[in-house]
Amino acid sequence: MERNRQRSPVSTQQRHELSLIQSANPPKENSSNVLLDYSKFRGDAFMAIRFIFECGMKLDAQPMTISTAAMLLHKFRTASTDQKEYDIYLIAAASIYLAGKIESQLIKIRDVINVTRATLHRNSLPLELGDSYWAVRESIVQAELLVIRVLKFDVTIYHPQKFLVHYLKTLEEWMGVEEWTKIPVARTSWAFVQDFHHDSSIINYPPQAVAVAAIELAMSAFGCTVPLCTPEGKNSWQMIFHSNFNRNEHGEIMTKILNLYEHELNILRETLFQVSMKDTKAP
Repeated sequence: MERNRQRSPVSTQQRHELSLIQSANPPKENSSNVLLDYSKFRGDAFMAIRFIFECGMKLDAQPMTISTAAMLLHKFRTASTDQKEYDIYLIAAASIYLAGKIESQLIKIRDVINVTRATLHRNSLPLELGDSYWAVRESIVQAELLVIRVLKFDVTIYHPQKFLVHYLKTLEEWMGVEEWTKIPVARTSWAFVQDFHHDSSIINYPPQAVAVAAIELAMSAFGCTVPLCTPEGKNSWQMIFHSNFNRNEHGEIMTKILNLYEHELNILRETLFQVSMKDTKAP
């Protein structure tokens, strides 16, 4: 046993941290994330939310925890009087840590530090337990307290996903299991809701309205309709699910969801172009 210990100088904690760093920095041929330098987008809320989603997945955070972190960041930016005073990625890291507490999911602050740092500074190694580590840890803790104070201790989040699940279950019963399983409406509408978290306006709409809009987008994409329901009025499935359904608001949400993909595409085009130009200039 003693001989085995001598052959394994890396502790279990260190192996865990290194695995987190490796997940935050995948091989270039396996991920497009390595092309993104988040430090170039410090004023872009879209990229800050993308940062939260990327870090959240690498931390094995639950979808609702990631969504909560995104909503916290949006609410903080809306309530903050001067956004330029804060490092948006520090607030993002604090939002992830706070979201874990709100959703009762244990996310260690050391893991948050290592993953967010490795995602923001690619190929960086875990911080040793020294002055630098404790300084970053204290910054995240203070940022967490700042988020709570700015939100006036109201960190309650009403997620559209919770309504979405109920609506989808009802639609499955209306359309029949056999017909429902042929079309990936559930998976697609869930993706639309998750992606809409990249737009700060998600906090301005009722969660029921967001869920209904995501479902209609998915159903329109696959050309399916709900039987025994009228396109408009009280007998429409939209009105049945959401009694305060507003067609104009509904159209706004769907348009904003679709615009997100164009925005992301423009960012990726710009990033890939810069990488291409850099490779061309290389000797």
